[in-house]
Amino acid sequence: ETMVVGNDEHVLASKDTIYKNVKSFIKNENVNLLLPGKLPGEIEITDITHVKYDNTIYVGFNSDISSFVIYLGEAIPQIIKDTSNKYETSNKLLCYIERLDDVGIVQMHFDHNGNHYTISGTSEQILLDIIENLEEYK
Repeated sequence: ETMVVGNDEHVLASKDTIYKNVKSFIKNENVNLLLPGKLPGEIEITDITHVKYDNTIYVGFNSDISSFVIYLGEAIPQIIKDTSNKYETSNKLLCYIERLDDVGIVQMHFDHNGNHYTISGTSEQILLDIIENLEEYK
């Protein structure tokens, strides 16, 4: 919604929707996404948030994964493609890998169905395990 106050125009963001599991997210959202299926070790999804203002999905985890973000309708920025290492996973996703050694974080970017996915964490192998076990939900 847009609200005008005097000469200023303000955009009012809709409320975010938070889900506690994949099942409730899929039941209530009309999106075609890859989401984590089998997770390694003790890692669990804690919540999934759909930020309607910028049409972004955030998946929260209890540990090891610092970020899993899905930018709906966006492509991976060219600068990331140009400066990252490429790796094709066993499930045929082309990942662009950024190793941020100064902070001990690895970021992996990939596209699927017109959406840009980014997953970050401290263990490259755990990130790859998650990506290789993603499940498609329609």
